[in-house]
Amino acid sequence: MDSITQAVLGAAIAEAGFRKRLGARSLAFGAACGTVPDLDVVSAAVNPWLDLVAHRGPTHSLVVLPFVAVAAGFLGARVGRKGTPTQWAHLAFWALITHPLLDVFTSYGTQLLTPFRSTRFAFDAISIIDPVYTLPMVFALCTALRAGSVAWRIRTQRLTAAALIWGCVWIGVGLVNHSIAVGHTQRVLARAEFDPVQVRVMPLLFNHFAFRYVARDATGRLALGHASVSGSGATVPLMVQPATGPAVQAVLSHPMGQRYAWFADDMLGIRIESLDSGAERVHLDDLRYGAMTEPDRALWSAHFDVAADGTIIHLERDSRPSRPGDPSTEFAELAAILSGERW
Repeated sequence: MDSITQAVLGAAIAEAGFRKRLGARSLAFGAACGTVPDLDVVSAAVNPWLDLVAHRGPTHSLVVLPFVAVAAGFLGARVGRKGTPTQWAHLAFWALITHPLLDVFTSYGTQLLTPFRSTRFAFDAISIIDPVYTLPMVFALCTALRAGSVAWRIRTQRLTAAALIWGCVWIGVGLVNHSIAVGHTQRVLARAEFDPVQVRVMPLLFNHFAFRYVARDATGRLALGHASVSGSGATVPLMVQPATGPAVQAVLSHPMGQRYAWFADDMLGIRIESLDSGAERVHLDDLRYGAMTEPDRALWSAHFDVAADGTIIHLERDSRPSRPGDPSTEFAELAAILSGERW
């Protein structure tokens, strides 16, 4: 999820389980450990193609983070001036390990088993930003920071623990809602006589009651639309047929083309543009994410310029090639999806 939520989660873990033994500085330490895995975003500044494999990669690995926790324990004991390195390492472990365990319930994909496996796990249960998950922990922490007496500190510790439990419950609700949305999606695809080999159903922003679905058949054709738990249904799929041809084959055979297809979970929209130079520009659109008003308008893309002989002469990631429409229009569309007005 977003880094603010991860910091809040780390601080909440410290408040609920470690502040009594390690003191108030444990909250800042927990917040810092909670955000450490997201330091991998610097890879985008180094090389945008490296970012495809580095973000939510080694720094989010369940194999790597326990070793980071041990090192952080010695730092915590030195800075915190209270408690043992083992106690601080214990806090660091939980603040670090819950970061990828929370991320895996979003749709982006998290490499939990690097370096042994490059599989990107995504359970599609919660939006990358969800105030209903985050705000109860923020409230509990604000209350804890104002607590003076021992009795109030005990109450705020329990309040923070309750906020953490609520977060787990909310994710559980998201898993149930995802299952319901998958059912709606499968039924609407069957009515459209679309035979998918792969289906992703991902929560839209700020909630897990409305979802975007993307399905792919054996030919590579995609079906896009939205499903709603509260609206009890799904939209008629918009069909997208990726372009084909020698230039496309050259791109998909290129290491960076293969990397982008892996990153997009093979949910690729492919477009060809003819350039004045005689070359062809092949656009790879990551159609896991798109505007609500125009499902086939991808938010993330990359393009490759291919010469007549099939040589890749230029390649570039488009950081955000197509922004959503007017925010008010997008939120109006979200409301329509939630209510079931679109089917």
